Amino acid sequence: MEGFLWKILLLVGVLSVSGHPHLPHNPLTYDEALRLGVEIYNKKAREDSLYRLLENVPQPEWDPYSESDQELNFTIKETVCPVEEEFSMDECDFKENGLVRQCTGYYFLEERPPVAVLTCDTVVGTAKEEEKGEEEEKDPPKRVKRFKDFFHRIRNGVRDFFRNNHFVFGVNFRF
Repeated sequence: MEGFLWKILLLVGVLSVSGHPHLPHNPLTYDEALRLGVEIYNKKAREDSLYRLLENVPQPEWDPYSESDQELNFTIKETVCPVEEEFSMDECDFKENGLVRQCTGYYFLEERPPVAVLTCDTVVGTAKEEEKGEEEEKDPPKRVKRFKDFFHRIRNGVRDFFRNNHFVFGVNFRF
């Protein structure tokens, strides 16, 4: 009996020294991390429309088995699908002038449970430039133009406050 106990202790010691990694979590693949990032944004952003992955920045250093922090960069765009209903992302087409957001996700896999922090900023350019071009084409009287400009600035300021604000989400997740 005593010999058996020593053999088990020796086996446990050899296995622990041999360097076989023991992961307390399942591997998080790059594609799964992207899907999770878009899903987190759609659940936490409280937007009217769902967003879908537009572009991702390849991360060759992404290690699905790593327990250290990992960074992920991707771009999402507004779709025609409303948030209230359940849709498969493949069913949702991009809105013609939908908002585009540049996102950075940080996955902290050493935490128990793992933590994801997502930061998304609106990409400036497309829709606003078209709107300004349309306004410049019209040539109303000077007083009317100043009055309209004043209210357009107020309207755009309020819209920009709600659209262009910096979204940061932090969640615990299971995978």
